[in-house]
Amino acid sequence: MKQEKIILGISEDELNTLIKRFHFEGTKLGILRSLSDSVLPLLQANAYYIISHKDEEISYEEYALCLVTLGEGFDELQELYVKRSCIEEAYMLECIGLFLLGRAYEELVKTIQINEGKWAQKIDFFGDNYPAEMMTDMIKRFDSIEISISKELLLTPKKSAFFMLPLSDKNEGSKPCEICNNCGNKDCMFRNQDKVSKMREEHSKLFLEKKNKSLERVSEIVNSKPQLMSYGMSRIFSGNIKK
Repeated sequence: MKQEKIILGISEDELNTLIKRFHFEGTKLGILRSLSDSVLPLLQANAYYIISHKDEEISYEEYALCLVTLGEGFDELQELYVKRSCIEEAYMLECIGLFLLGRAYEELVKTIQINEGKWAQKIDFFGDNYPAEMMTDMIKRFDSIEISISKELLLTPKKSAFFMLPLSDKNEGSKPCEICNNCGNKDCMFRNQDKVSKMREEHSKLFLEKKNKSLERVSEIVNSKPQLMSYGMSRIFSGNIKK
């Protein structure tokens, strides 16, 4: 097992990218900037990988088994906003976290290329080509790490990811960090722009209303369309939030 410390930041251009990607109003840029400035010092971003070869479970000739996390500090700040029913800020932090986690994937891919002389072909998340249940046994290959998995197959810290990188000795022009193109979840809210817009409209109404009935409505959305929500968003917009 190899460990890499990942240093992450968010530039002004990337904040503007966040505004567009997650369909925030331009007036929210200042809030996004403040939240990113608050969370960056709390990050404990680490990546772990094991170079492995084809076996009875995995058909890739050579691959890297990878774990990436932003650490507990991110979870603790987001939970602070959730407990105080600062739903919009918690949602913005979720979007920032997803963006930073994607950046962490990119840094790990570069690190493996430099350290191992191998090129990643794609990011293969468990649940796409291999069942998510495999994570329970696969994570046992990693010793003494801060990432754990529950019986519901949820990783802790929450902003963590477990995936495989099929490797090649040659640069075949693949773009493994174009995650949406490689992902099998066609209903993901971040892939379908129409759904993104509708969810953003729904969220904006709820932020303005700030009533218990609004939270109940969000709970209905989460329960009826879980594939549209990340785990963090499901937690933020659950019916457990008390006003």
